Amino acid sequence: MDNFNRIFDKFLSCCLLLATFAVIGMMAVTCFDIIFRSIGIVFLGASEIVSFLGGIAVAFSLAYTFIKKGHVAMDVLIRKFPGAIQKKLQIGNNLFVMILCAIIAFEGIKHAMELKAIGEVSFTLQIPFYPLVFGIAASFVTLAVVIFMDICLILNRDVVK
Repeated sequence: MDNFNRIFDKFLSCCLLLATFAVIGMMAVTCFDIIFRSIGIVFLGASEIVSFLGGIAVAFSLAYTFIKKGHVAMDVLIRKFPGAIQKKLQIGNNLFVMILCAIIAFEGIKHAMELKAIGEVSFTLQIPFYPLVFGIAASFVTLAVVIFMDICLILNRDVVK
């Protein structure tokens, strides 16, 4: 299990690095677009590139954000309950979110295959949509795995009374 955790941590680090570069890319494209427009040059497809990079940034940072507990959580409400109930609420919530992530991933994969089959591309730059949708679906699979690992940790944790 330690081997799996180490490999998975490296994978999550790569996902976070990709998300970081996507944000940097969004900033760079936006800055270049502003500079070019001020001198009368049109940066074709800038909004498309920023949109694609935004999708990558959000999708590939989801799992890391979950691990760091960076999402808005119901901790304030859950902490008012006794330890055993807290544990059940956390497991129930995580189980629901894990199933939701699995459904989103499954539907995303189906949609990406449809986009690939019909050859859907972006309007200006003619970039195919399906790789981005596959990437987003893969990020939800990753998030589901991270949530499953969190459920296992919660189950193994002692209940604080």
